[in-house]
Amino acid sequence: MNAGFENEFFLLKSITREGKEEWIPFDSSPYCSSSAFDAASPILREVASALHSMGIPVEQKQYALDDLGSGSHVHLSLWQNGQNVFMASDGSSKYGISTLGKEFMAGVLYNLPSILPFVAPLPISYDRLQPNTWSGAYLFWGNENKEAPLRAASPPGTPGGLVSNFEVKSFDGSANPYLGLAAIIAAGIDGLRRHLSLPEPVDKDPNPENLQRLPKSLSESLEALHKADFLEEFFSDKSLTAIKAIRK
Repeated sequence: MNAGFENEFFLLKSITREGKEEWIPFDSSPYCSSSAFDAASPILREVASALHSMGIPVEQKQYALDDLGSGSHVHLSLWQNGQNVFMASDGSSKYGISTLGKEFMAGVLYNLPSILPFVAPLPISYDRLQPNTWSGAYLFWGNENKEAPLRAASPPGTPGGLVSNFEVKSFDGSANPYLGLAAIIAAGIDGLRRHLSLPEPVDKDPNPENLQRLPKSLSESLEALHKADFLEEFFSDKSLTAIKAIRK
């Protein structure tokens, strides 16, 4: 499978090409990689520390709760023998997603409340996950719907009617990228094993009366985590105990 972050912070280096100086990204790893995240993290910490010393806070949500916040969205796709098997093989699929892809995505959607402590690990993380702020406050998925916590994506070059990957919007910059990605993958595998069905997408503004609200606080997401037993196969008892204790 491929899982990667949307890089919005780049380290550049100077090279000479055909006698001209050019600036290119320091990290040339594939898009679906966390190495760029690793390379940028020390610099981001230095920038955040410098801003903090000047009285400028660096948080997911700076002002009012109805303002847009800052996250670290993750895109995922499934691959086998060099082929994208998340995407339907032709246009016959209802959503442009393969059966395998729908079951995996359904697992992430179904288990999203219980994996929030991995991807949104701080109390302030939940200030960002508010309605009408493009972060995904209700439990549903959609096609190019900015209010959906899980969004099916068809970037340029994707055959018409097909979906090549999906985005998880709940992830933020305070999360450990490895633990967060591991939790998302575990949730997807749970969907595959249980052959979960993907519900109908919501492609308009969500109606709170018809949809489940995602946990509004870290304590609520921890309650969901305590009820989830599928993670026990993917994380050691010591790891889960430590994660729950630290978040608490």
